[in-house]
Amino acid sequence: MSSNLTDTVAILQLQLISQRLNLTVGFILLISGKEIMSSNLTDTVAILQLQLISQRLNLTIGFILLISGIVGNLLNIFVFLNSGNYKNNACSLYVIVRSFFDLIVVGFGLGTRILSYNFQIDLTNISRIWCKLRVALIYATCLVSLTCICLQSIDAYLSSSRHVAYRRMSNVRIARYLIAGSICIWILHEVPYVYFQDLVDVAGILICLSTNANYAWYHNYFVIIGLWTIIPITIIIVFGFLSYIHLRERHALLDLTRQTINMTLFQSASVFIFQVPSEIAVAYFLATANVNSLPLHQKRHFNENAWKVRKTQIFQDLLYPNIFI
Repeated sequence: MSSNLTDTVAILQLQLISQRLNLTVGFILLISGKEIMSSNLTDTVAILQLQLISQRLNLTIGFILLISGIVGNLLNIFVFLNSGNYKNNACSLYVIVRSFFDLIVVGFGLGTRILSYNFQIDLTNISRIWCKLRVALIYATCLVSLTCICLQSIDAYLSSSRHVAYRRMSNVRIARYLIAGSICIWILHEVPYVYFQDLVDVAGILICLSTNANYAWYHNYFVIIGLWTIIPITIIIVFGFLSYIHLRERHALLDLTRQTINMTLFQSASVFIFQVPSEIAVAYFLATANVNSLPLHQKRHFNENAWKVRKTQIFQDLLYPNIFI
């Protein structure tokens, strides 16, 4: 009898200990779950706030850049056409051609992005023709514009040189051939993009994408980093520095030549100060394009959008310096 009573008391004690243990573990799990839910909620709120800030930033600065870009380019074309310097000055001709192509970049590039990011009106996901033409058109015009900037820097170096043979190479006839050749080359360069770009059904939604992964990789890395960044920045900085040396050494330069050299030097300084950090950021976005962590991806997406806006602003500063002259 005493033995059975002892066993019963032991069993009751074990059950009580088990209940207390379960209660303690339950409280721990409950508190931990609340902390996890609170952390997830905080991340979600932060992501939504970043997206809202990004959208408002894109809309405000986008409209400012769109208007200033159109006005600046039109002023460039109007001023240089009325002055008539493009008839005997290659640098002025480069500015006029560059301003014309920059109008296309601003209108079809920045304008359509404002509609897409802020008003959810993306014509590339609606029209197959526009899906194929838009990016190819923007890439070709950007490359022509960058080519004109490089040619303008080289022309400033040639026109300020002490050597007569170099100065003779700075003429309108050669400039016309170079401009026509660059337009043809970059149009042909973007023809494959028209073929590979198409509307793709992704989870029941049509999205404008490149159907060739190798060509997309070529554009993302070689075109953007190489043709858009390393090559033009190197040319502009090198010839801008050489032109600055000529400007300091030679005082008997024509006023028009001196003005065009100063304009080119302004562009070179802008490239060195602003474009290089911007392209480093672009390289970072390309390198981290496959990050799958949602909070990190959303925050990186916000920073990428902000850098795109900043890059567009810098690009405008490079392309439209004549508005300040």
